[in-house]
Amino acid sequence: MIERRIKRIQLRALMVDDELPTATAEGHAARTLVQELKGRSIDVVEASSAEDGMSVVVSDSAIHTLLVDWSLGSNGKREHERARELLAFVRARNDKIPIFLMAERGKAASIPVVAIGKIEDLFAGRGITQGLHTVSDEDGMNQVERQMAALDRGFIFTNLVDFDAQYGHRNDVAGYAANLERFDRRLAALLPNLRDDDLLVVTADHGNDPTTPSTDHAREYVPLLIAGPRVQAGRDLGTRRTFADLGQTLAEIFGVGPIAHGTSFLREITK
Repeated sequence: MIERRIKRIQLRALMVDDELPTATAEGHAARTLVQELKGRSIDVVEASSAEDGMSVVVSDSAIHTLLVDWSLGSNGKREHERARELLAFVRARNDKIPIFLMAERGKAASIPVVAIGKIEDLFAGRGITQGLHTVSDEDGMNQVERQMAALDRGFIFTNLVDFDAQYGHRNDVAGYAANLERFDRRLAALLPNLRDDDLLVVTADHGNDPTTPSTDHAREYVPLLIAGPRVQAGRDLGTRRTFADLGQTLAEIFGVGPIAHGTSFLREITK
């Protein structure tokens, strides 16, 4: 009898952050993230400069993803230039590798970030001011309404996981449809509460069509719906080239960009 064994490939990440070896709060945060990733069985290679990061990329072909401090030491150069050089170097060798930029901490630290649902877990707590876990999408929308009433500024980032876990993966078409109807009703009640400078974005990180034979992610295009008092009605943003366009737009709104990828559509939608 032939015994089959499946060996899980361990993910390997490269983190490039010049604060890693320092005793600063930023250095502590970076090292905490390293430990979080290792706790999730991700092997982390550390580099404290763009040059060290480039050397690792050249010598280690097993790197699966890259995390880069967007404010790498300037060395007398313009803001973000060292990070840009590193990204260009990596992309020239491998244009498919996922890259995550760690935002400018000084500016980002002043912005309240409330993570609702599984967002805190997805980002290993990085950049999160307050994490609120939920038991259902209804609970998630309740939390959204509470935070909208409590905060005078900031970023509320919510994941309604029931669409994916409860209905999409289980091919529950009727359940998915009913959940859409419930969300529509909650959305209709929420829209009148948007203040003059609020922006609401409804989108997804992947598709999970419950009508497909597979229970996996269908990976079709995702929606991008935007509303707010300052948003032009009926504006068509078309099919975007990259999901990073939304990230670039948010970076412009909060003044923590520009980031390395994507095109902001803020000026396309605002009155």
